[in-house]
Amino acid sequence: MSNKEHHHEPGHPTVGHVSSLPQLFTVFGALVVLTIITVALSGKLPGAGGMLVAMGIATVKALLVALYFMHLRYDRPFNGYIFLASILFVACFFGFTSLDTATYRRDILPYENDKLGEAGGVEEMYKEPRESYQKSHNNAGNLHTTGEEAETAPDGEAAAEGH
Repeated sequence: MSNKEHHHEPGHPTVGHVSSLPQLFTVFGALVVLTIITVALSGKLPGAGGMLVAMGIATVKALLVALYFMHLRYDRPFNGYIFLASILFVACFFGFTSLDTATYRRDILPYENDKLGEAGGVEEMYKEPRESYQKSHNNAGNLHTTGEEAETAPDGEAAAEGH
């Protein structure tokens, strides 16, 4: 079927909006800068503040992609409303999830602090659960290891207790 035989709706353009290369590269540069900011801030802003900043940057990046690379900026306004409704839906989803998380956080914090104090740090806190998981799965693929090769005896038990 050739282009001449293809019929369009009345009022619908036959050729989509063509963005200029400088505009596309500018948007791409903004996306790269926002990604660098996200990586630089990861782990430096703990708690809800860090989550809000990360979600804010992710929302701006999604908005840039939708507006310029998906051409929503030049499309019918109804499509923009649909996009906005989907963003609001995702925001509600994360909002309700974080409310639930905040409800149980007070119960979890003392347990985590006790475990951290007993274990001597985050890495040590998860060492025992990691080792028991590996034992129960017969060291299949050395999942969740710290980089050391696990030595396995023929019966599936760890050869050395230090691993």
